[in-house]
Amino acid sequence: MSPITLDSQMLLDLYGGSSDDACFILNDYLTKHGEIISSFNEAYHSGIESLTRCAHRHASSFSYIGIPQLTVACREFEGECKNAKDAAAVKNSFERLLSTIDDSAVLVKQELNRLERA
Repeated sequence: MSPITLDSQMLLDLYGGSSDDACFILNDYLTKHGEIISSFNEAYHSGIESLTRCAHRHASSFSYIGIPQLTVACREFEGECKNAKDAAAVKNSFERLLSTIDDSAVLVKQELNRLERA
C-alpha cells in the first residue's frame, strides 16, 4: 500500500468549508483512535467473523477524516477476512492495517495543528 495522505480540501468540503467543524471531527477521531485499535485487537482475538464485522464497521468512518485510502484499505481487509478460514490467515494484513491506522493519527494531528494555526 502506498503511503496514506490526508486530503485537506476533501476534509473542508465535507464540512462545508468550516475549519471549526473539521477540527471537531479530527479531535473526535484522535479521542477514539485508541478505542479503534483496541476494537480491532479484540476482534482479531475473537475470530475471523468478529474481525470481518469490525473492519466493515470502521471502513466508512475513515472517509470522514479526509483519508479515503484508509477506507479502501479497510474494505480490502474486510474482503480478505471474508475469504480467510481464520484470523491467523490474515495476520500480516491485520498488522499492516493497524500500522496504517496508527499512521493516520499522525496525519490527523498534523492537519489539526495546521487548521488551528490558520
